[in-house]
Parts: sequence; structure tokens; C-alpha cells
Amino acid sequence: MMDNAAVSTVPIQKAGTAAGIFNTMRITGESVAVAGAAALLTTITAAGISGDTAVAGQAIQGHVAAVHREALAAGFTHAFHVLGLVLAVLSAAGAVLTYLGLGVTRRVDHPVE
Repeated sequence: MMDNAAVSTVPIQKAGTAAGIFNTMRITGESVAVAGAAALLTTITAAGISGDTAVAGQAIQGHVAAVHREALAAGFTHAFHVLGLVLAVLSAAGAVLTYLGLGVTRRVDHPVE
């Protein structure tokens, strides 16, 4: 649907260019969003286990000792909850900005006198 909207706003001769630019920006935006979310998740998780550098080192290598798994799981779960809330707030803000940016006009059948 968005592809159609992007292509329909330009002359027919430039439809291919518009589609290419739109798809490039979409993929770039998605990549940056995923990388940002992963970085935030990693940062919050690392902050939660920063007191134990052995756990952090093991987690990076993918080899976590059984005694440290619970602490790492708790840190990751907390980080995932925080990330979920951050993304929910960003999504809500994006929805409001999109609504305002579209300049929705209200139709008044009977103006108030």
C-alpha cells in the first residue's frame, strides 16, 4: 500500500526511481531500528549484570555457566520489558505525529453561529 502511495505521487516516467528510493529508505529504516533496539537491549542487559564481569564475558561468548544463568535471564527479562515499553512509547508518538502530519480536516455540516 505504501509502495503504491509513493509511486502514485510522481510522474509515470519516474515511478521506478520513486519505488527504488522508497524501498531503499524502508529497508534502511528497518535496519537502523533493529540495530538500535538490539543495542538498547544489550546495554540494559549489561547494566543489569555489570557487577559480575565473568557473567558478562560468558554471555558474550555464548557460554554461560549454569550458576549464572538465572542472573543473566533475570537481567535479560528486565531489559526486554524496558525495551518493550520504550518501543510502545515510540510507536504511540509516531502514530500521533503521523495523524497530526496528515493534516486531517474535519467536516462541519452545520457551522456554529
